[in-house]
Amino acid sequence: MVKNLITKTLRKLKKLSLEIIVDASAVTSLGNPVYSLIETQFLGFTDQESINAKLYGTAISYLGLGYIYARTMDLSQKLFGVKDKKSKSLKKLHDILYTGAFNFVLTSGIYYKSGKTDLKELGIIAGIATLIGFALGIPNRYILNVYHDLCGINTGNPDILKNPISIPKILMATGLTTASAAATYSYFCIRGSI
Repeated sequence: MVKNLITKTLRKLKKLSLEIIVDASAVTSLGNPVYSLIETQFLGFTDQESINAKLYGTAISYLGLGYIYARTMDLSQKLFGVKDKKSKSLKKLHDILYTGAFNFVLTSGIYYKSGKTDLKELGIIAGIATLIGFALGIPNRYILNVYHDLCGINTGNPDILKNPISIPKILMATGLTTASAAATYSYFCIRGSI
Protein backbone atom coordinates (compact mmCIF):
# COMPACT_ATOMS: atom_id res chain seq x y z
CA MET A 1 0.00 0.00 0.00
CA VAL A 2 2.76 2.45 0.93
CA LYS A 3 4.78 1.34 -2.08
CA ASN A 4 1.79 2.06 -4.36
CA LEU A 5 1.34 5.48 -2.79
CA ILE A 6 5.02 6.29 -3.30
CA THR A 7 4.88 5.06 -6.91
CA LYS A 8 1.78 7.15 -7.66
CA THR A 9 3.30 10.22 -5.99
CA LEU A 10 6.54 9.86 -7.94
CA ARG A 11 4.58 9.43 -11.20
CA LYS A 12 2.59 12.61 -10.46
CA LEU A 13 5.76 14.54 -9.59
CA LYS A 14 7.42 13.38 -12.82
CA LYS A 15 4.39 14.49 -14.85
CA LEU A 16 4.23 17.83 -13.02
CA SER A 17 7.95 18.42 -13.56
CA LEU A 18 7.61 17.70 -17.26
CA GLU A 19 4.63 20.07 -17.55
CA ILE A 20 6.50 22.85 -15.72
CA ILE A 21 9.51 22.49 -18.03
CA VAL A 22 7.38 22.29 -21.19
CA ASP A 23 5.19 25.28 -20.28
CA ALA A 24 8.19 27.40 -19.31
CA SER A 25 9.99 26.47 -22.52
CA ALA A 26 6.93 27.36 -24.58
CA VAL A 27 6.23 30.78 -23.09
CA THR A 28 9.87 31.86 -22.94
CA SER A 29 10.62 30.66 -26.47
CA LEU A 30 8.00 33.06 -27.80
CA GLY A 31 8.38 35.87 -25.28
CA ASN A 32 12.12 36.33 -24.91
CA PRO A 33 13.02 37.29 -28.50
CA VAL A 34 9.90 39.44 -28.92
CA TYR A 35 10.33 41.32 -25.66
CA SER A 36 14.07 41.82 -26.19
CA LEU A 37 13.37 43.72 -29.38
CA ILE A 38 10.43 45.71 -28.01
CA GLU A 39 12.13 46.63 -24.73
CA THR A 40 15.32 47.91 -26.32
CA GLN A 41 13.85 49.51 -29.44
CA PHE A 42 10.62 51.02 -28.14
CA LEU A 43 10.54 51.05 -24.33
CA GLY A 44 13.90 52.67 -23.63
CA PHE A 45 15.48 49.73 -21.83
CA THR A 46 19.22 49.46 -21.75
CA ASP A 47 20.51 46.15 -23.04
CA GLN A 48 21.42 45.12 -19.51
CA GLU A 49 17.92 45.91 -18.19
CA SER A 50 16.40 43.82 -20.99
CA ILE A 51 18.83 40.96 -20.40
CA ASN A 52 18.03 41.10 -16.67
CA ALA A 53 14.31 40.97 -17.46
CA LYS A 54 14.87 37.89 -19.64
CA LEU A 55 16.91 36.20 -16.90
CA TYR A 56 14.35 36.93 -14.17
CA GLY A 57 11.39 36.06 -16.38
CA THR A 58 12.95 32.81 -17.57
CA ALA A 59 13.97 31.82 -14.04
CA ILE A 60 10.51 32.33 -12.58
CA SER A 61 8.95 30.58 -15.57
CA TYR A 62 11.04 27.48 -14.89
CA LEU A 63 10.27 27.76 -11.19
CA GLY A 64 6.61 27.27 -12.07
CA LEU A 65 5.21 30.55 -13.39
CA GLY A 66 4.95 29.25 -16.99
CA TYR A 67 2.92 26.32 -15.67
CA ILE A 68 0.75 28.64 -13.57
CA TYR A 69 0.13 30.87 -16.60
CA ALA A 70 -0.91 27.92 -18.79
CA ARG A 71 -3.12 26.27 -16.16
CA THR A 72 -4.79 29.46 -14.97
CA MET A 73 -5.52 30.37 -18.60
CA ASP A 74 -7.31 27.02 -18.93
CA LEU A 75 -9.05 27.55 -15.60
CA SER A 76 -10.15 31.03 -16.62
CA GLN A 77 -11.63 29.63 -19.84
CA LYS A 78 -13.55 27.11 -17.76
CA LEU A 79 -14.74 29.69 -15.21
CA PHE A 80 -16.03 32.02 -17.92
CA GLY A 81 -17.63 29.15 -19.81
CA VAL A 82 -15.40 29.71 -22.81
CA LYS A 83 -13.81 26.24 -22.84
CA ASP A 84 -17.14 24.54 -23.50
CA LYS A 85 -18.15 26.92 -26.29
CA LYS A 86 -17.64 25.98 -29.91
CA SER A 87 -16.76 29.56 -30.86
CA LYS A 88 -13.06 29.83 -31.66
CA SER A 89 -13.37 33.63 -31.79
CA LEU A 90 -14.57 33.70 -28.17
CA LYS A 91 -11.66 31.47 -27.12
CA LYS A 92 -9.22 33.73 -28.97
CA LEU A 93 -10.71 36.85 -27.37
CA HIS A 94 -10.38 35.22 -23.97
CA ASP A 95 -6.72 34.31 -24.57
CA ILE A 96 -5.97 37.87 -25.75
CA LEU A 97 -7.56 39.47 -22.67
CA TYR A 98 -6.15 36.92 -20.24
CA THR A 99 -2.57 37.26 -21.52
CA GLY A 100 -2.81 41.06 -21.39
CA ALA A 101 -4.03 40.99 -17.78
CA PHE A 102 -1.40 38.41 -16.80
CA ASN A 103 1.33 40.53 -18.40
CA PHE A 104 0.23 43.64 -16.54
CA VAL A 105 0.61 41.91 -13.19
CA LEU A 106 3.80 40.06 -14.09
CA THR A 107 5.83 42.68 -15.92
CA SER A 108 5.63 45.32 -13.22
CA GLY A 109 7.57 43.12 -10.81
CA ILE A 110 10.03 41.81 -13.39
CA TYR A 111 10.80 45.26 -14.75
CA TYR A 112 11.22 46.73 -11.28
CA LYS A 113 13.67 43.96 -10.40
CA SER A 114 15.46 44.56 -13.74
CA GLY A 115 16.26 48.18 -12.89
CA LYS A 116 13.18 50.21 -13.88
CA THR A 117 12.47 51.83 -10.51
CA ASP A 118 10.74 55.08 -11.54
CA LEU A 119 7.07 54.33 -10.78
CA LYS A 120 5.64 56.56 -13.50
CA GLU A 121 7.90 54.99 -16.13
CA LEU A 122 7.13 51.54 -14.71
CA GLY A 123 3.38 52.20 -15.00
CA ILE A 124 3.70 53.27 -18.63
CA ILE A 125 5.88 50.28 -19.45
CA ALA A 126 3.48 47.90 -17.69
CA GLY A 127 0.62 49.37 -19.72
CA ILE A 128 2.54 48.86 -22.95
CA ALA A 129 3.46 45.33 -21.85
CA THR A 130 -0.26 44.70 -21.37
CA LEU A 131 -0.88 45.74 -24.97
CA ILE A 132 1.92 43.43 -26.08
CA GLY A 133 0.27 40.70 -24.02
CA PHE A 134 -2.93 41.29 -25.97
CA ALA A 135 -0.97 40.77 -29.19
CA LEU A 136 0.71 37.59 -27.87
CA GLY A 137 -2.43 35.96 -26.43
CA ILE A 138 -3.25 33.86 -29.48
CA PRO A 139 0.39 32.97 -30.35
CA ASN A 140 0.99 31.99 -26.69
CA ARG A 141 -1.93 29.56 -26.74
CA TYR A 142 -0.71 28.16 -30.05
CA ILE A 143 2.89 27.68 -28.89
CA LEU A 144 1.69 26.04 -25.66
CA ASN A 145 -0.44 23.63 -27.71
CA VAL A 146 2.49 22.87 -30.03
CA TYR A 147 4.86 22.18 -27.13
CA HIS A 148 2.24 20.03 -25.39
CA ASP A 149 1.76 18.01 -28.55
CA LEU A 150 5.48 17.65 -29.17
CA CYS A 151 6.09 16.51 -25.59
CA GLY A 152 3.03 14.26 -25.30
CA ILE A 153 1.18 16.32 -22.71
CA ASN A 154 -2.61 16.22 -22.81
CA THR A 155 -4.12 18.94 -20.64
CA GLY A 156 -7.67 18.23 -21.73
CA ASN A 157 -7.52 20.60 -24.70
CA PRO A 158 -9.23 18.85 -27.63
CA ASP A 159 -7.02 20.72 -30.10
CA ILE A 160 -3.94 18.92 -28.79
CA LEU A 161 -3.09 15.65 -30.48
CA LYS A 162 -2.92 12.76 -28.07
CA ASN A 163 0.16 11.15 -29.54
CA PRO A 164 2.69 9.49 -27.26
CA ILE A 165 6.05 11.10 -26.65
CA SER A 166 8.55 10.41 -29.42
CA ILE A 167 12.22 11.26 -29.70
CA PRO A 168 11.80 13.30 -32.93
CA LYS A 169 9.06 15.40 -31.32
CA ILE A 170 11.14 16.00 -28.19
CA LEU A 171 14.04 17.01 -30.43
CA MET A 172 11.77 19.45 -32.29
CA ALA A 173 10.66 21.04 -29.01
CA THR A 174 14.28 21.25 -27.89
CA GLY A 175 15.19 22.78 -31.25
CA LEU A 176 12.49 25.45 -30.92
CA THR A 177 13.70 26.37 -27.46
CA THR A 178 17.33 26.44 -28.57
CA ALA A 179 16.50 28.55 -31.64
CA SER A 180 14.68 31.05 -29.45
CA ALA A 181 17.59 31.31 -27.02
CA ALA A 182 20.00 31.66 -29.96
CA ALA A 183 17.86 34.40 -31.51
CA THR A 184 17.76 36.33 -28.24
CA TYR A 185 21.50 35.88 -27.67
CA SER A 186 22.30 36.86 -31.27
CA TYR A 187 20.19 39.99 -30.98
CA PHE A 188 22.23 41.21 -28.02
CA CYS A 189 25.50 40.16 -29.70
CA ILE A 190 24.62 42.23 -32.76
CA ARG A 191 23.90 45.18 -30.48
CA GLY A 192 27.36 44.69 -28.96
CA SER A 193 26.24 44.04 -25.40
CA ILE A 194 27.38 40.42 -25.14
